[in-house]
Amino acid sequence: MRSGQASWTARRVAAQRLEFRRVPADHGRPEDEQRLQADVAEGVERGDFGMTRYLAARTAFVDRSVVRALDAGTPQALILGAGYDGRSLRYGGRTWRGSSSTTRTRRPTSVRGWPGSASPGST
Repeated sequence: MRSGQASWTARRVAAQRLEFRRVPADHGRPEDEQRLQADVAEGVERGDFGMTRYLAARTAFVDRSVVRALDAGTPQALILGAGYDGRSLRYGGRTWRGSSSTTRTRRPTSVRGWPGSASPGST
C-alpha cells in the first residue's frame, strides 16, 4: 500500500461493491456511500476478480444485519476489518434513534484528508 492511498485489495473490493445490489432502507444517504466507493475504486477496472460471488454474498449479509439491527433500535454497531466500508453513510443518520453517532477508525495513513476522519495518531 502506498502511503496515503487505499490498498489494491480495498480498491478492488470498492469497485465490486459499486456493482452490487444493496439492501434498501428508508434512511441514510446511499448516494454518499456510492461516492466513497467510487473514490476508493478510482482507476480500477471493474470486473470479476475471482471473488465476486463471495463479496456479493458477504456484502448482502452484512447489509441485512446492519439494517435489522438499526430497525430493532440497536444503539451502536461495530464492523471489524471492513476496509473502506460506507455503511455508516448508507444506513446511518436518523435510524440510529438519535442517540448515537458513527465513528470510523482506520490506519491514519489511509485516511489523511477525509472529512470527519480521526487525525493521524489518534486512532
